[in-house]
Amino acid sequence: MRSQAVLGIWVLTIACAGFPAPVAAADLRKNNPASAQSPGQSMTAEATSGAAVIQFQGLNLERAEGGSSPEETVLRFKQPTDPKLAEDLAKILPGWIDYASTGYDSLLIRAKRKASYAVTETPDGFTLRLTWAVDANEVTRTNLQRLRFLIATRQPDKARGILNDLRRRSVEPDVLDRLEADILLTENDPAAALERLDALAMSDPDDKALLRARSDLRLRLRSHVEVNARHQSIKQGDRQSHLRIATESATSLRGRITAQIETVHLKDDVLLRTDGAAGKFDSTRSRIAIGFAQDQGAGREWRASLAAGPGTIGARVQYQWHLPQSHWRLRLGLQEPNWDLTEGIAYRGRRDSAEASLEVGQHTPWFANLGLRLNRYGVDKVDDAASSLSLFGGARYTLRTGDDAALYADYTLDAEYLLSQEVLTDSLGGSYAPWPLSEREIHSLSAGLVWSIEETMKAEATLGYAHDRFGEGGIFARANFSMPVDDHWEVSAHASYAEINSRSQSGGGGALTSFGLDLLYRFDTGGFGATEIAQRADFGKALP
Repeated sequence: MRSQAVLGIWVLTIACAGFPAPVAAADLRKNNPASAQSPGQSMTAEATSGAAVIQFQGLNLERAEGGSSPEETVLRFKQPTDPKLAEDLAKILPGWIDYASTGYDSLLIRAKRKASYAVTETPDGFTLRLTWAVDANEVTRTNLQRLRFLIATRQPDKARGILNDLRRRSVEPDVLDRLEADILLTENDPAAALERLDALAMSDPDDKALLRARSDLRLRLRSHVEVNARHQSIKQGDRQSHLRIATESATSLRGRITAQIETVHLKDDVLLRTDGAAGKFDSTRSRIAIGFAQDQGAGREWRASLAAGPGTIGARVQYQWHLPQSHWRLRLGLQEPNWDLTEGIAYRGRRDSAEASLEVGQHTPWFANLGLRLNRYGVDKVDDAASSLSLFGGARYTLRTGDDAALYADYTLDAEYLLSQEVLTDSLGGSYAPWPLSEREIHSLSAGLVWSIEETMKAEATLGYAHDRFGEGGIFARANFSMPVDDHWEVSAHASYAEINSRSQSGGGGALTSFGLDLLYRFDTGGFGATEIAQRADFGKALP
């Protein structure tokens, strides 16, 4: 019995000598960076918004391997590990670590979501860097949301960068082509957008939402004829009846021929003739114009036209550039028939002009525009009857009061300053100006309401006050009503009243009353219209 007890003590002594002493519990430090310590082994950790870095000291890493899920990693060591390391790690990085546990010579770490682990050896241990793994599907969803936001806020340059990234990620091409069409529309390139929608309609002719968007865009690009009839009269002054017919006919997806003819019947009991005498005038005058418009893409467009009126033939060249948040226009006119004054209607008025204008905020609640124009007027046999500088512009704020209505407040400036004016002598020795232009600087403030009726009809009413710095002031009011009759026809009516206006001769004239009727007819033409627009219209037949 005694020998068995001695043998047992001897075996126990040998067994205990064969194993290392237990590792002391880690001491968790509260400060940052946090740490856990045990004799010969230590751990520090710190986290930022993008990564968590864990520094192990006194531990020799054999290898790091993946766990049973994308959130896990397993660290294998060459020596036993302190069980307290797992507990301390979860306390030090609560926002990153969901669970940690130790084995005899291993440490299992599970992050709160999919993560990437990177190991870097150091002289006294190693560093484990933990970063959140990028979920490709989540990135795609986020980028699609950002892309739609940038399109809605008209930021096409940034939108194209995201679009290109999504194409590299092999997102469904049809989805991206549809979004690219929306980008092209923000870049004011409807022709290129229509080409994208055409291709999508060919591959998916049953997508009714696509076909409707395509049909709306095709309607916007169709040829049209517009008829405007207007009558206006100035109290104790002249009366005018205007009839204007204008058309734009598509010759290609980006080219258009423009033409218009306008006739006015003028009746004025006291009209200044070019010889200085005043008399009655009751007659009709006409002018015509024909031109060409070329869409160059990316919102850029050239227009050129020739115009003819009694005793004059003129020309105009215009370049305009639509940007996502602004619209620039440059215009040059030479010997164009001019009807700004009644003397111009009756006695072959004409104008040379150079104009530049800018509009901003067309798709925001705030809108502003500013323009400058140099004018040189001629009448009958006087080529240089007057010259002037025109300044025009304004600002508007629109407040939507619902899906069907909006209120707006508006300021406008209409000014013309004389630079020179020809003064002649009549048969009685008196002086007169053959182009009796008076300076004006009219500032207007108004408020208005726009509302929709039955989704298709639209009405607008405006009330305001205008003041001429060189003359008088007065109220003005306008009303307009428009509605589509069918897919081809649209009709609108308008009326206005103004106590002061650009034709009131700085307060010397009476109030102006005007009313009119407009008709718009959209149609498909031969050539481009028959082969391209009309063929594309076949896809629209599936629309409800």
